[in-house]
Amino acid sequence: MQNLWKKTCLFLGLLTLPPAVSFAGENRFTIAGQYDFNNKLGFYIDTEAPQKGNASCRLQDTSLDMGIAQGSSWRFIITKPKWKYGVDYTNKGVITSDSASLYLDGSQIGKSEGGFKPFSGDLVSDSIPDWGRAPADFAPLLISLQITYGQLPTGDSAAVPTPLSQFDPSQETANLTSGETVTVVTVIRFLHNPSAPSVRPIIDRFGQAISANYSSKTKQNSDLLHNEKVELKRLASMTPAPNRDPYGGDRSLGWNGKKTGYYAILKHNGKWWLISPDGNPLFYTGVCTVNTNGDSTPINNRESLFAWLPPQTGGYQSAWSSGDWGQSANLHGFSFTAANQIRKYGSDWKTKSLAMARKRLKAWAFCGEGKWSDPIPDVPYLPVLYYNLPTLAGHIDPFDPAIPAKLHAALKTQIAPLKNDPWILGWSIHNEDDDIIKDSEITTIMNMNSEIPAKRGLTDYALNHLYHDNVQECAAAWKAPAANRDALYNAQPSLPTHDLEALREEYARRYYALLYHTVKVIDPNHLYFGFWIVLDWWQNEANWSLIAPYCDVIGYDRYAATFSFQLLNTLMKQTGKPTLCGEFGFPPFFNGSRGFGKYFPSSSGSQEEGELYKSYVEEAAHNPYCVGTMFFEYRDEPLTGRGPGDGPDIVYGEHYAFGTVDVTDRPYWRLVTQMRDANLILNELRMHDNAK
Repeated sequence: MQNLWKKTCLFLGLLTLPPAVSFAGENRFTIAGQYDFNNKLGFYIDTEAPQKGNASCRLQDTSLDMGIAQGSSWRFIITKPKWKYGVDYTNKGVITSDSASLYLDGSQIGKSEGGFKPFSGDLVSDSIPDWGRAPADFAPLLISLQITYGQLPTGDSAAVPTPLSQFDPSQETANLTSGETVTVVTVIRFLHNPSAPSVRPIIDRFGQAISANYSSKTKQNSDLLHNEKVELKRLASMTPAPNRDPYGGDRSLGWNGKKTGYYAILKHNGKWWLISPDGNPLFYTGVCTVNTNGDSTPINNRESLFAWLPPQTGGYQSAWSSGDWGQSANLHGFSFTAANQIRKYGSDWKTKSLAMARKRLKAWAFCGEGKWSDPIPDVPYLPVLYYNLPTLAGHIDPFDPAIPAKLHAALKTQIAPLKNDPWILGWSIHNEDDDIIKDSEITTIMNMNSEIPAKRGLTDYALNHLYHDNVQECAAAWKAPAANRDALYNAQPSLPTHDLEALREEYARRYYALLYHTVKVIDPNHLYFGFWIVLDWWQNEANWSLIAPYCDVIGYDRYAATFSFQLLNTLMKQTGKPTLCGEFGFPPFFNGSRGFGKYFPSSSGSQEEGELYKSYVEEAAHNPYCVGTMFFEYRDEPLTGRGPGDGPDIVYGEHYAFGTVDVTDRPYWRLVTQMRDANLILNELRMHDNAK
């Protein structure tokens, strides 16, 4: 999330109260701050109350603190007012390049001379750190917060409506620059022995923000059934994409490839194409996370956020989950998406949900599903594989002669039952930075003992390829005295930068080759897409070239406003391999009116999101290397976050409106109609354009 221009930020709302859990030490409430404490950057304003023994913190002991950093140290303005319950207090902090002042209800209560070095990360507001949650006989309530960075420009956008800013208080953060004046004006109120429900709930029974008001908002169960009737009529009017075979292949382009019964790749007139199992060319379009349940949101220790939660047994049992994201089984999540479909479709809701997903994908002219999706009969999909094997320093040891058999066994259980399935687009293993080999991993391995196969293998590689078997030269470069190869195996080297990169690349090659060849031995028919590399989420750009020889199509993810940029174009041209974009999206922020977080890139609403989609996929279709794109994602994420998390905070994890359908299973029609229009023309566009 970012905002590159100076502006006034206004936040109004009822925000988080201290939880009813006990943490010894103090009760601390961050009113506002934009800081990096360890690196001595930025500022914050908070209230701090010390705990005495096991007693609750007292309002009369609570101070108002302002911290200002100058890069080399922090300095503080601290006051202990005679607070009263139920009174609105206006606090004002003014920070300039050479001083800082703190005011309370119009009176200056402190000034500190000295410099200020800003921090341009996210704004923190209405925040209680885990270590500052000691019980208290009060709770601070943030009524309003206004921050001005520098001069307010003309044409400033409207502030986030009350009180929806509580879902994402950092979304309007501007980047600070040295020399700007920062003015912080807040209003706070202290409640006496409050109960959380006094300012909650904030989520209604359908998973929507109670404070949000928009025309398509679901207000009663009958709305769900009405929306279904409307949707079925609209879907029926959307005729299937003409001239397509069942797998998305286009019969009208005047040429075809070999019919193999599986997806394949073929270069035709200078462009790479996917070839359907029936032998017809296509530019693949898919949607990720097509599933029934959608994302759960964490529930433990924040039940009061929700106006309605059903029992964990009974009709809504399948909407509950536990142990999400590998957490403890005692931590529970709840999916409002699932609950709404139970209301809408009845006891057979999962079958009907997938049937509706199939109707939607066909009507919207998508070829099939993307990553993280539930299999749907007669719909193309793309499984992601994982292996549960001991790792060396982050990954399995590709030099270990015992590893290939273990990897083969782990992958075979997932692949073998499906290796004859023509609806599988192809295989991939792990996701994004999971399989980037990093410098730190190699450094760790090279400081292990000589019994580790990777330590010996990398040492051999260095001697054979970098030092021409000259042990003395290698030992000197590594600052590790050794008279022979065996001694070098036992050394604890300090690797020069060039050597470290060379060993990293060798480890990566061995690792990627092992994965690729293992998959191909088990299943020689389906395509392999690698691990969905993300540009810039790597050690360096060599990672693109490292994966290229060990996949049939380079699968990658790219979240950006446009499909391509110079580095991507260069890498594609250098490797010459076909590519598939596995994730992209522009979740709408709706100007804060629904409570979603603001992602980067984002869009203002479904209309702009559809326009961005059309531009992105058309640009991809022009690209001679790209054979398809997969939109992220099918359903919106929960307003209170998809986790992981445990506690009273309003948001845990991602909370963006990525979806083609909302939490009530209602399509964003302005988006999906534009998606359909774009999807219908991509094959023809790719076939007849003059792009090089």
